[in-house]
Order: sequence, then structure tokens, then C-alpha cells
Amino acid sequence: MVNYKVKIGNVEYPFVRLQIVRNVKAPEEFEVVLPSIEKVNIGDRVDIYRNNLKIFSGLIEKKTACLGEDGLSLTVWGRDLSQKLFRKLTGQTTYVETKVKTILENLLTDTGLTVGEIEEPIPVWHKWFQTSDTDFSNDSLTRTKIEGSGEDAKIVLDPTPLLDSQQTDTSYGNDISGSRWRADDFTIQNYDGWITKVQLYLQSDGASTVTVSIRSSLTGSDLCSASKTVTSGGWYEFIFSSPTHVNKNETYYLVVRVTSGDIAYWSAGTSGTCWVSDDNGSTWTEISGNHAFKIFIQPDNGNIVSELIQPTNLVNFFRFNATTVLNGQTLTFDILDSVDNVLISGITPSQLPYSLESLTVSAIKVRANF
Repeated sequence: MVNYKVKIGNVEYPFVRLQIVRNVKAPEEFEVVLPSIEKVNIGDRVDIYRNNLKIFSGLIEKKTACLGEDGLSLTVWGRDLSQKLFRKLTGQTTYVETKVKTILENLLTDTGLTVGEIEEPIPVWHKWFQTSDTDFSNDSLTRTKIEGSGEDAKIVLDPTPLLDSQQTDTSYGNDISGSRWRADDFTIQNYDGWITKVQLYLQSDGASTVTVSIRSSLTGSDLCSASKTVTSGGWYEFIFSSPTHVNKNETYYLVVRVTSGDIAYWSAGTSGTCWVSDDNGSTWTEISGNHAFKIFIQPDNGNIVSELIQPTNLVNFFRFNATTVLNGQTLTFDILDSVDNVLISGITPSQLPYSLESLTVSAIKVRANF
């Protein structure tokens, strides 16, 4: 046996007749005849159940009282929740139960409703809309940044490389010239990502062109390389035009040689070990003392969390959508509650727009995971 149930404003009401019209194009319509006059209002939510399974949700848009042989009855009619009206909010302005005709006319654009169909003020639902970078919590940015402002604001991976590992003891210098090359190893400490630059503490007897390369083994091929002229003592930055990708906890090598000019010196300390080659890198000998270097990495990933989205007089959240541009990266979205518990995880760009109608909370945050 099939049983139907009607709830208006979360209160169950008996009914005389129930009809749902499944139109070819949205929205779907409903009509419910109640056996008596009830205190229901235009804009109230109507949920219809079949054997305790919700099959329809809509809003009351018209109500009519009728006098028949059995007394007074009340007919309510409306359409499904696709007819919610949204207004993009700029700042903290909130429109609730507004009766201003000009605003209603603006809101009704493309909804299928006309002003003549509005017999009583209808509620205006709210849509969180990114209007500036203040919509995001700056303390929740992880390796990302915001570019632009207003409706053009966008979230991107921050191109600023991060210091991953370093040795800074410069007690003495190891000479580099001609066939004599120097090398040191380093292990990636914190991130999977791209080595975009390194810094070495170097000196020169005059002017030396120093080339540094990254290798996965001492005698392997160069994964990337860069050159710089050294004229005095200090930290020199080598920026790789074609960075190489590295993985956390893996070991790589800095190989340094002079390609022209005078003898150069790579400063080193008293702890650890390094390598020297006297045959242009064909064979290597391990010696004491780590060289002075700094390794900078552009991480593969990051995330950002929106400010709390908490509309006034919320009925329920409708859907989440975002505009995305990917250059080979992975991007997912999570929906969080007000204390950062995950409500929905792993929404991919291909799933957008994503329905949020199943949520029962009154406030959410959106987290983008790069």
C-alpha cells in the first residue's frame, strides 16, 4: 500500500487531494487541497513523501480558500525549489521578505514568475558570492594566494618558492677550477614540488662563471642547471629556467663547476661530508665538511578556506559552483561546517554545480584543495 504525507513548514497536514506535475522543462508543480483553513503562508516550504521517502520539495506561491459541500478547504499551489530567488550580495546587505516592487522585478528575471503572479511578498533566498579577497580567511591559506579583486578575484598556487633545506656553515672554502668539480647531497625535507632556485655561498679570485646543476646521482645527467658570474664573497642565487620535480624524502646532488674565468671557492663547514672530482665529474671522492647551500621548492599543492557562509533567515543551501582553470593540476572542493568538520569531501570540477540541498546546517565553509 502506498502512503503519501505532506509537510508544510515541517508540520504534517492531512490532505484531501494531492497532485504533482512533472513538466518536461523545470520547474515541476504541485497542488495540495487541505480539508480546512490552515495558517500556512506564501513562501512556506512544502515537502511531499511517498512511503516516508521524500519525493518533492517546493514553495507555496498561491493559496485559495474554497467553500464546498463539506465546508471550507484550502488549496495551495507552487513549484519546486528551482524557483528559489537569489540575489548576489555585496557587503553585508540582506533582503528579507522585501515588498519593494522594483527589487522584486529585478529578482524575478529568468525565474518564470511575473509580478502579476505575486499575491503576497515571497521570501528572497541568499547566495554567498565572492566579491573580494576578504571573503577568504587569510590565516587559512596554505601555499596559495589570491589575485585580483571583486568578482575577478581568483585563487592560484603561490609561485613563491619555499626554503626546504640548508647548510650555512662557511668556515672555509673549497676551490673549484677546470677539471676540479665539487658536489654535495641534500634530502628533500618538506614538500613534493619543483626546485626553482638554489643559493650557494661562493667566493672568487677575480671573476668566475659558476654553473650549478641538480642530479639524482653524482655521475648522472643534469636534471636542471643555471650559471652566474661570481666576483666576491657572498650568497649567490641560481634560478633554474626549467625547474626539475623532486619528491619528499628523496636525495639529490648539487654539482658545481667553473666554466670560465678565475678559480672560485664554495664555502663549507666542519660537519658532514661532500664530494670532489678531479676529472670533470667522472669519478668522485668523499671528503669531510658540508658545503653552504639553500634549496628552494615550489610545492605541488595547497588549499584555501572561505570565510563562514551564514545567510540570514536561511531555508536551506541550494548548490555550490565555481569557475576553475587547471594547468595539469588536481583540484577538489570540500564543504565544512562552522567548526571545520568535513560535511562533503572531494567534489571535482566535473561535478559542478554540486547540490547542497541535503545539508541540514545553517553555516558552511568551502575549502579548495590544489
